Amino acid sequence: MKRHLMNFSGAIIIAVTYGYEVTSEHDPILGRVRQLMAILELELPSERAVSMTAFPLLSRLPAWIPGLGFKRKSAESRQLLHDIKNIPFNYAKKQMAAGTATNSMVADFFLSQEGAIDPHLEDTMKDTAAAMFLGGTDTTSAVLYVFILAMVLYPDVQHRAQAEIDALLGSDTIPGFEHRESLPYVEAVVRETLRWHPVAPLGLPHVSTADDTYNGYYIPKGAVMVFNTWAMSHNTIDFNDPGRFNPDRYFLSDGKLSPNDAVLNSPSFGFGRRICPGRFFADASTWVAITTMLATLRFAKAFDVNGCEVEVKPEFTTGAIVHPAPFRCSITGRHSAREKEIRAALKSL
Repeated sequence: MKRHLMNFSGAIIIAVTYGYEVTSEHDPILGRVRQLMAILELELPSERAVSMTAFPLLSRLPAWIPGLGFKRKSAESRQLLHDIKNIPFNYAKKQMAAGTATNSMVADFFLSQEGAIDPHLEDTMKDTAAAMFLGGTDTTSAVLYVFILAMVLYPDVQHRAQAEIDALLGSDTIPGFEHRESLPYVEAVVRETLRWHPVAPLGLPHVSTADDTYNGYYIPKGAVMVFNTWAMSHNTIDFNDPGRFNPDRYFLSDGKLSPNDAVLNSPSFGFGRRICPGRFFADASTWVAITTMLATLRFAKAFDVNGCEVEVKPEFTTGAIVHPAPFRCSITGRHSAREKEIRAALKSL
């Protein structure tokens, strides 16, 4: 399941970033992304990075020493990162030279340059594009994984969201962006997915540009600050029973959605000048993925050999980006017409 979600998010982002079209689930670039993410999650978690930072001597010790075997994976991850940065970028560059490039962030960069391109500027663009590609693939797939976990644990929410879609469109039409305002409960489900288990619980570090004071705390210029997205999303003042997945919390007394809790206002996208530059794209791709899954699929607990439900305990990985730990579930199609539509789309890949 995680592989499919990463393929989906990666295929969309690589198209927008580089104009590269994924035509198979075995795409070599997406395969490298999955390999790199697996290494970072299993071999190089954040606690190990902290240890290396606190004790830099460890980086000079050989990999054969017990406990340092992960250093062999470090070399592999460097090569994977090199390939992910260069292969799609060089593809886009080659397409531009041939005059066959499609619209993309990298293509726009080359079109904006006049004359010889500054090598330093090109390297900066390459790093930026790779960061967008990797970061967007990982975070979007993680959000969708959280959504599936929530639907398994809260079937009443799933049924209500599906009923809203069916009432608007029937059983043979998948929602499009033109239907977004007419699906308020689905919108609330998307908001709650981002809040319930933020996939970047500590966001990105910021540096203060000047001396400041906040709530009596002195913050000197140059101080590194880390904002706690998890705490913001689970404070009991703003969110009653924050551990429960409850989309109803976003509706006002008149039955309308609260305008202050829009998806783009989520702390998951960060703040200030370092707010996520891809937040509009992330919002759109997350919404269309969630609505499509709600319209076409049914998520439920799996059954063991004795016909008993397999309980699902919400557990998560650690690191800068967290994912639900693997869990068993049942995924079935909801409508035969939509199932045929999905199969036809998959055959075209």
